[in-house]
Amino acid sequence: VRVCAVQALGNLKNPESVRPIEAALLGAPVTQANPDQVNFAVQAAAALASIGSPAAEPALVSLLKVRGPVANSAVVALARLLRESSDRDRFYEIVQPGRFSTPAEIRSWAQALGELKGPRAIEHLKQILIGAADQEAASSYALAVPSVLEALARAEAPDLSQILPPYLSSRDGAVLAFDRATVMHP
Repeated sequence: VRVCAVQALGNLKNPESVRPIEAALLGAPVTQANPDQVNFAVQAAAALASIGSPAAEPALVSLLKVRGPVANSAVVALARLLRESSDRDRFYEIVQPGRFSTPAEIRSWAQALGELKGPRAIEHLKQILIGAADQEAASSYALAVPSVLEALARAEAPDLSQILPPYLSSRDGAVLAFDRATVMHP
C-alpha cells in the first residue's frame, strides 16, 4: 500500500508531497535486512524526481548513501531533478563517478548521465565505453555497454553516428573491441 501511495504522490507532482515522502523514508531504516523499506525507497526516489521540486534534493542525496538498488534509483532520480537546474555541475559534486563498480551500478550511472545530458555527461559515457574496451568480456563495464549506448542517444551525443557502427556489426549485442579513437576523437 505504501508503494502505491508514494507512486500516486509522484504522479500528482505536488511539491507539498515531498515532506510526507521524506517522513515515510525516515520511518524505518533502509537496509538490506528490511526489503520492504528498500522497495519503498526505490519507489520514493522515482516519485521525488517526478515531483520535480528542489526540496526533494536532500532526500535523494541521503538515499545515495544506501548501496544497491536504492542508490541506483536515487542517482537516476537526482539526475532527472537536476537536469532542469541552471547548475548541472552540482550533480557531479554530489555524485562521485568512481563509486559505481557493479554492472547494475554502472548501468544506473549511465542512465543518470543520459538523463542529465550535456557535454560532461557525454564525456563520462564515452569513458565507460573506453573502459569496456579495455576490460574482459565479463567486466562490469562491458556488461553496461548496452545501457551506455542508450544513454548516449538519450543525451543526444552529436557524434553518435560515428560511435555506433562497430556495435551494429556485433552479433552478441556488445562489441568490446572497437576503435577507441572514434570514441575519444570522432
